[in-house]
Amino acid sequence: MPLIKGKNDKNWVFKVPKGMISDKYVNRFLEYIKFNELVQQSQLNEKQAIELSDEVKSSWWEKNKDRILKNLENE
Repeated sequence: MPLIKGKNDKNWVFKVPKGMISDKYVNRFLEYIKFNELVQQSQLNEKQAIELSDEVKSSWWEKNKDRILKNLENE
């Protein structure tokens, strides 16, 4: 099955047969590309990124810990 890669002035163009990869994989790939674009545009330095990551993890844990601990107790 041929893969075709090309580009024009503004875009990369990829053609992949549908049967070769799943919709889920295509969506994950596009999300990865969007994520990389955001990272490249970010003004955060490494220290700020680590602090933000820690804050997000802490917030997530506070929102989810009761549900998770309850599920662990039921096992």
